Amino acid sequence: MWIWNASKREWMLACAIGPRRATRRYNPAAWLTKAQRERIFERDGYQCQWPDGCRFVDEPLTIDHIIPVFRGGSKREDNLQVLCARHNGDKARRDQEEGGWQ
Repeated sequence: MWIWNASKREWMLACAIGPRRATRRYNPAAWLTKAQRERIFERDGYQCQWPDGCRFVDEPLTIDHIIPVFRGGSKREDNLQVLCARHNGDKARRDQEEGGWQ
């Protein structure tokens, strides 16, 4: 997965290595073009869109589905947002209402 490293202002390829990560995980960035990723990051100001603000300035940025695909969310850009890796993990497979924020 390609993630945006805000502190270095560059794209990085994230790799998951180890026995617990041996299975292939869904990767939304795999089907996005670089131009689409850039539009989403530019739209969101290259900042985590966590509603209460984000204090993790050194965390790499990822692209997240607002409504998860398995719950009927689309793969369109209007259903995608920028979240830091930590908040993306906190949100996990929940939508905004389940996560307690809107």
